[in-house]
Formats: sequence, C-alpha cells, structure tokens
Amino acid sequence: MKYYEEKEGISIIRNGQKLSILPVSEKIIRITCIPVNLTTEEKFSIVREEVKEKGFSQWKVEQADYGLLLKTSLISVAYHEDNGNLSFHEISGKKILEENEEHPRKFFSTRLNGHILHGTEAAFQSPDGEVIGGLGQHNDGVMNFRGHFVHMSQYNTVIPIPMIVSNWGYGILWDNPSLTELNPQKEEIPLCFEPDIKNWHGTFTASEDGEYNFIFEKQNRNMFCEHIQIYLGDHIVVERNTHWYPNFLSGTIYLKKGQKYPVTVNGTGRLYVQRPAQKKEMVLTSEAGGQLDYYFIYGPKPDDIICGFRYLTGQASMLPKWAFGYWQSRERYHTMDELLDVAKEYRRRGYPIDVMVQDWQYWRDYGWNALKFHPDYSKDPGEAIQYLKSLNLHIALSVWPNFGDEADNEAYHLFHDKGYILDDTAVLKQIGGDTVLLQGVQKNFLDMMNDDAVDIYWNKIEENLFSKGIDAWWLDANEPNLSSLQDTYRQYETCLGPAAEYLNIYALRQCKKVYEGQRKSSEEKRVCILSRSGFAGGQAYGATVWSGDSYGTWLVFRQQITAGLNYCLAGMPYWGSDIGGLVGNNNSDPEYRELYIRWFQFAVFTPVFRAHGSPGETGREIWSFGEESESILHKYLKIRYRLIPYIYSVSWMVTCQGYTMMRPLIMDFSGDTKALTITDQYMFGPALMVCPVTEPHSVTRNVYLPQGSGFYCNDKYYPGGQSVQADAPLNMMPVFIRAGSIVITGEDIQFAGEGGDVLDIFVYGGDDGEFTLYEDEGNSYRYEQGFYTEITFRWKDKSGELVIEKRKGMYPGMCETKRFNVHYRGTEKLEKERKEICYSGERVTVTLGKGEE
Repeated sequence: MKYYEEKEGISIIRNGQKLSILPVSEKIIRITCIPVNLTTEEKFSIVREEVKEKGFSQWKVEQADYGLLLKTSLISVAYHEDNGNLSFHEISGKKILEENEEHPRKFFSTRLNGHILHGTEAAFQSPDGEVIGGLGQHNDGVMNFRGHFVHMSQYNTVIPIPMIVSNWGYGILWDNPSLTELNPQKEEIPLCFEPDIKNWHGTFTASEDGEYNFIFEKQNRNMFCEHIQIYLGDHIVVERNTHWYPNFLSGTIYLKKGQKYPVTVNGTGRLYVQRPAQKKEMVLTSEAGGQLDYYFIYGPKPDDIICGFRYLTGQASMLPKWAFGYWQSRERYHTMDELLDVAKEYRRRGYPIDVMVQDWQYWRDYGWNALKFHPDYSKDPGEAIQYLKSLNLHIALSVWPNFGDEADNEAYHLFHDKGYILDDTAVLKQIGGDTVLLQGVQKNFLDMMNDDAVDIYWNKIEENLFSKGIDAWWLDANEPNLSSLQDTYRQYETCLGPAAEYLNIYALRQCKKVYEGQRKSSEEKRVCILSRSGFAGGQAYGATVWSGDSYGTWLVFRQQITAGLNYCLAGMPYWGSDIGGLVGNNNSDPEYRELYIRWFQFAVFTPVFRAHGSPGETGREIWSFGEESESILHKYLKIRYRLIPYIYSVSWMVTCQGYTMMRPLIMDFSGDTKALTITDQYMFGPALMVCPVTEPHSVTRNVYLPQGSGFYCNDKYYPGGQSVQADAPLNMMPVFIRAGSIVITGEDIQFAGEGGDVLDIFVYGGDDGEFTLYEDEGNSYRYEQGFYTEITFRWKDKSGELVIEKRKGMYPGMCETKRFNVHYRGTEKLEKERKEICYSGERVTVTLGKGEE
C-alpha cells in the first residue's frame, strides 16, 4: 500500500484525511490526523518543544497483509488498510489498544461567536476488566471512568488533565486544550415537574443487566449551596452537597433488565443515562483544535506511563522542603499583626508549622488585586515578613488574575490602558449579570495568552510583593472563574483568537510566567505555587493545586479522596485540600469537630498539608476546636513532621524518577482486581497504605490488604489478599506499612528544615526492600547542579542484613555524621530489634536478628 515515509514517521492519505504515525521514543507514539482540505496552525501543544525537536529515529516500517506495521524495540502500531483502523501492540504481538472500527475518527465544525471551531473525535475499544483512571480532579467519587461521561473544562473544584492511565498497560495523552469530553454519548430521560413537592419526576426501564451511569446537567445558575439528590426508587444515585457545582454530576448503579424504576430529581436540570453496552468503547472528543492529536504511552506499569507523561510535558521541579510542612490559612487575617500573632502562638505552644498564608484584601482601598500591600494592612510588610522568617516560618500570599477598576488600582489601569484585559461586555450580556456573583468582581481578567501582559504581571508582583520577601504564591480563581457557570471562558476573545481554543490552559500560562519570572529574579528561592486550577505541564513550574472551595460534609470529604487520587494518577504529583472544607462548618459543633479531625488525619498523608476556612467562621488554628480535638490534631502534626525525611526523599523520587507520591492502589497492585477501584485507600510513597476514616462515629473500618504483599499495623503482621477490621477510634487513622519497607523518620521538630542528624530507620521484614534518603539545602536550585546527597538503604530479608551504602554527593552545610537508630519489625510474632549506628558516610552492614527491642 502507498504511504509517505518522513524523518518523523509515516503518513497515509485515505478518504480525504492525512493520518500520521510518529514515534517519539521506544515507548511513545504520536498519532495525528487532519482533513487534507483543512489548513490550521498548531496553536498550543501540551508537549514540550524540545521533545518534538529532538526526534526519534530507532524505528522501522514493514508491509503486512493487512496494511502497515511500524515498530520500535518495544511496541508496534498496525495500520489496517481495509478500515483505516490503528491498533497498538507489545513487541511480542500482544494487543494493548485498538481503535473502534465501528466508530471511525471524526471531524466536525461548530460556530461560536462568529468563529468556526474545528472539532475532533476518536474512539477505542475498551475490553471487559479494563480500569481507566486519571483525567485530573473530578468530584464524583469514581476510580474507574470506563464507560463514564467526563466533562473536561476548568472550574472551581474541577481540574481536567487530558491524560488516561489504563490497567491494560497504556496511557493516552490527548493533546488538546479545548473543551474535551470522555464518552459523550448519552440519552436524555424525560422529566416533568411536580409543583406540590417541588421535584422533577420520571421513569426509567433497564434494557439489560449491568452498571448504568446517570448524569445530571445543572440549569440553575446559582453558585451557592444546594443539596442535589437523584433517586432511582429508594436508592440515591447522584448526590452532591456543596456550594460550587460544575455543569455535570454523575453516579452509577447496577440495575436488572426489564425493571422499571421511578426517578426523582430534587434539582433543576436535565438527566441523562449511559447504558452498560457503552462501556465497550472509550471516546475522546474536543470542541476545537482542527487536528486530532494524541500520544500513546506504553508502560506497562503505571509508573512507567507517568514517566512517559513527564517526559512529554516536563519533569516536576523540586519544591522547597518547607512546602511539605504544615500550612496555616484562614479566610482571612485582616492585618499582618493578626497573622504574626497566630504565628507566635504556634511557636509558643510548640506546635510545628512552616507556612502562614495571607488570603485576599491585603490591598484594601487600593482596589481588588492591586498587587501591593495597603498601609492599613501593614505599615512595613517587608519588616514584618523578616520577623516571620526569624521564627523559621514562610509566607504565602493570595494573588489573583483579575482586577478591580477602582481609581487607585494602578495595576488595573496599567493593564486596561494597554488593552490586556479580557472584554466582558458581550459575554455578560449573553449569560446575564445575575451569574456574576462571587465577590461582585468577576470581571477584568487578564488575558494570559498575551506574552506582554503576563510579563508585566510578573514585574508588578516582583516589584511590590516578591521584593518584600513573599515565599509562595497562592494563585486563586485562575480557571478563570468568570462566573458561577462552567465553560464561561469559552465565550471570550483572547489576543490569539477565541478562548474556546485555549480553554483549559489559563492557569498553566499564569503558573509558567510566575515560575519563569521568579527564577530569573533568584536562584536561592525555589518557586512554590498553590494554584486552584492546573493543566498538564504545571508540574514543571513549581505548581501544586488544592481541590477548590469545598463544603464541610462527610460526603464531600469522601469525594475529595478519589479527586486527589485521579489527579495524581494523571501524572500531576502535588495535590491537597482545604482541611475540613472551606465553608459549611462550625468549630463548636462536636459533629463537625469529628469531621475536621478525620479530614486532618487524611491530609497528613497528602502532598500538601494545609488548613483553610471561610469568612464568619471561627479560626482554623488547631487550638480552635476544643481541648480533646487539639490534642489529636497536635499528635498528627507531630506525625507529619517526623515523616519529613521520608516525604522529602519521596519528593526527590518525583523529580528524578517521575514517581508519584499519592498513589491509587492500581499503581502498586495492578494484578489484584479487587484493589483496582478501591476509593478510600491509597499508598503514600512506597511504604504507607493510608486508610482514611470517612464515616461519622466510627471506631473501626474495613481495610482490604492487596494480594502480593504483607502489611504491618499497630504491632501486628497481616498477610495480603484479605479484608480486616482495623481499629479506628477518633484519635487513630489506620495506616498499614508494606512488608519490605524502609521508613525513615526524624525527631520531633518545629519546622521542616530543623534537625536531620538523628534519624530512625524502621525496617519491616517479609520481603526485600530499598529506600534512598535524599537531602539538600532545602530551598535553592543548586540541586540542579548536583549539590545534594543520597544514602541508599537495602534490606535483604533472607539474610537479615540491612546495607547502608556509601553516601553519594555533597551540598553546603550538610551534616557529615549522623546517628541512625535502626528498628526491625519481623513477621514471626512481630520480632522487634533496635540498633544504634554512627554513620559517617561509609558503607555499613547491619545484621538484624530476633532480639527484643
């Protein structure tokens, strides 16, 4: 058959479309397809330019009976001439993924505000038993998106990342920043309104046995709290109780063929269903872009897939060490003195903390987001911040992407006069001013697509804020949050054309400019960003995210866990939440105190550990919840800080190995089908299986221990492949430690940079293990020049030997000699042993027997 062979790969023209198969590495293949009569420039790509420029030449193409076969050393792509279909294989010939021949690649056009958008669609077969995860942060409590509809558009509490990871050993990076949907096919269920009970009603009859997905599309423009419930008979299928609703909510239920169910909806919207048969295919569709463009990434392990994602989009930069400590935030500290008083109280009580966070309104009468401190907030913010640093604390500051138009707001007038503000006029007329609710200032957003605008944006931040000593940037509302309706940004015009073509990269552009700007200003201070939104590639710019403005309920808490796990599975390493929820809480309520404690315990084992609370509520400081709660919260603060050596070492694995810190069980136990879709357990690094308590008044919780490993908890050893009932009184959250683990902890400290010369090394027998202790200066970029140390610990279970390897590397100010307190835990009646080692950097072997500690 006829094809064109080029340096980058091969191209085939068929039925008016140009299909290109472009090897990127031995494990990654780029697929593009475009109608031959469509000429469109590549407007934005998730993939780094250096990857595309580097090229890859280790491939060959062969003719086959069915068409063509392009091969690297590890994978192959088959082109089937009869239908134009592609299939992806291991080099052995085993099929990994195949396009759906009954649903060929599709191109379509839509009109939006006078522009013609050229959309794309591709469909793949999805076999029984496949688990599809990733896709970023969504709040439906789902760990397997096979057959599920997902609407990928930035919104408060929603962070779409167009990256899929499958347990079949592959990933797909969908290179398109426009509005994208997974599995968009759905059928509407007719509803009628019953005014007497103010609910919508209908009926539904199941056409086959299986799992059905129900999707609610909101029509209410109100952003404030609404408890939405959708019933099939007596069963709640969809429930959400928060004050920020994306356009779509979903839930699943198993139904029996032929049964007829009454449907009740207590919210204003439309209801759709996806039937079990739809799970047999996976469809990705984007509104704009013109060219279909995706990357097939072979694993076969999830970690390998995420390494491929990071190769394409950028390796994660190292966060400062203090970023893994505790962040204290509140909406809001009204003056710098108030913030300093809280900081001093933490130090007085001896409670560890690293970051104080200042939310909005420090600009006062200068106007919204004036990018400078008002003297009524602090007469000398630079001096105050230096005092904060004398307490070994850092400060994060809220910075927004939009501006008030007050006369004294110099930043607004500067951007407005240069034409760098997005024009709201046409959009507000179209969607209605009643949607512009939040703070009354959801307008005057900066055009982040404009390079000159973002350069000036950083210059103002540097001049007025960074120069005063700010350590971290809290980039809020950067979806951008233009109204209470999701997808509003689609209606805008940027300097490059319709925002619909760049819908999901607003926050990425902002994070990138802040990162690049600060790096030019200083190599002594690592960039640390807390962003409400994000996109693929943000990990390269010092960006962490949090889950948005959540509500303080048990339901929301449960949904946070899967939201964070899928965000991390999409290749994005750093995530956290507002502990206890932003709003909907009362610190004096015993029920809420219980929820706060459980959420806090969970947050100790997330990458970003931050408390935050809403206006009109009592504070979020740990002494704000009563003495009993304070004691438990202090206990878990100490646990977090003792784990700093472990956490910081894992963060180095994230940077240098493409590792993931917060790990859904599919990453470590992909061979155990029962573990793949568990929603409330996960690994935190290689050793710790975290089991949050997500039901009120619990004193125990059921825990599944995956096959293939043993586990330790509370001085007891458990074989894997079983469920156990774990103790979980209010002052305890179950954490199981995997056999073969080496867990390195420190002493009780007050801030992340303290200590390090005395460490506890916990060795858990039952399997071989290895862990590398990483250390550096903690805040500079000299690690990029090799200024850091690594000490590798290897446990040989059969011989009972712990080998502590020779230290590699050096950095200024390093501790030359350390004391290691080595603790051994064995499987037989839980043997315990402790030995003390003076380590000066040379290789040491420690034999651990069965003595008593």
